Amino acid sequence: MNTRQIKEIDRLAGQIKLGVIVESIDTVRCLQERLKNQVQVWLDIDTGYHRTGMDWQASSEIIKVAQGVRASEITHLAGLLVHPGHTYKAKTHAEVHTIHQETVERMNQIRDLLAANNITGLAISTGCTPSCSMVEDLGNVDEIRPGNFVFYDVMQASIGANRLSDVAVVVACPVVAKHPHLQQIVVYGGAVHLSKDRIIDSKGRTCFGLLAKATATGWEAMDDTCYVKGLSQEHGLIHADAHLLETVNVGDILLIFPIHYCLAANLLKRYHTLDGGVITMAPIPNVQDPSLENDNINN
Repeated sequence: MNTRQIKEIDRLAGQIKLGVIVESIDTVRCLQERLKNQVQVWLDIDTGYHRTGMDWQASSEIIKVAQGVRASEITHLAGLLVHPGHTYKAKTHAEVHTIHQETVERMNQIRDLLAANNITGLAISTGCTPSCSMVEDLGNVDEIRPGNFVFYDVMQASIGANRLSDVAVVVACPVVAKHPHLQQIVVYGGAVHLSKDRIIDSKGRTCFGLLAKATATGWEAMDDTCYVKGLSQEHGLIHADAHLLETVNVGDILLIFPIHYCLAANLLKRYHTLDGGVITMAPIPNVQDPSLENDNINN
């Protein structure tokens, strides 16, 4: 919940059933004081990822925020929400299973704690693509949110959540230069297209993307001899073998599997389908916020 977006939140809440995520009583009070329309509120819980959320062991804080949400008709307490993103650092299926089980147990402990304080009827929402892909039993939760599940990517493949042949999207990058003496091809496809997520592959190389080759029905992974070895803002540097350097010309398109697709999807906003269609992200309405007029943007 970004309190600077309170006007947009109120407008949306008047049009749809809107849920917001909070982790502090201050945010709750902002909602209650400034909204005219009701919202569903989810309490953000940290069970081990340490990005956002109240620590799952902070019982008094969690109870205080939950009670605060229930103190107003504007805010309806829907449930408890967690993103166990530390599964991305797991190396084995067993590690992902362990993190998922630990997360679910801790979330249910909090639900039981709140029930003992007469706060009942709460749902549990968890999610991350590794656990939702690799764990067969998703019981004891009410909602899962595997955000990257629809695409997959190289990072997911590296931890065993999918195979490269499962990746549903590649980025089409034009070749802008060839440097045979450096075994290098330069593409127009840098950090603003692929993001700067990376993996250390099985050969110890830092990899910012893998190459795919077109087939009659889509694409398949190219031999990992060729890979994206570096990124600047607009350009990608591809380590290329002799065959790729000989067969690819400036102006050709190279297909690249992003390491992590979440940022690339947000940055690129347009998809070309295999049957010739184009899917574009809907434009965001320009909502004027008078509260920003006096801000010093240099600060």
